[in-house]
Amino acid sequence: MSKFSWIIIVIVVVLAAGYFLFTSGRESTPAINQPTEAPQVTQGPTAQPTNARENQSVMMQNFAYNPATLSVKKGTTVSWTNQDSVDHDVVSEPNGDMFKSELFSEGESYSFTFNSVGTYNYYCSVHPRMKGSITVTE
Repeated sequence: MSKFSWIIIVIVVVLAAGYFLFTSGRESTPAINQPTEAPQVTQGPTAQPTNARENQSVMMQNFAYNPATLSVKKGTTVSWTNQDSVDHDVVSEPNGDMFKSELFSEGESYSFTFNSVGTYNYYCSVHPRMKGSITVTE
């Protein structure tokens, strides 16, 4: 084989591997009971929860949601705060149909109020291996 043929083969293999790595973390699980409320984005740190029914916090740090799973009562507002030096977002599965934040930077927050019972899976579209789940009960 010629040197040119080897170069083409290497390029194709590298592109295929990159595509596989990029798309492998994007599995979707349908969510239940889609809420219709509009999300809110705030800047700066968020306040600590004052009432378990009203506010809960999820930190985004070390490329993970902390806690990754959360159980809340119906009517609870969950705020995600980015503590990483890179931008993240919060996207409900599948494809942000229930809530989808813009990218936000370190120290910024995004909030959403869960008014329907169900399980809501979400991920970061920039880092699809970052996944979390909110279970809402009565």
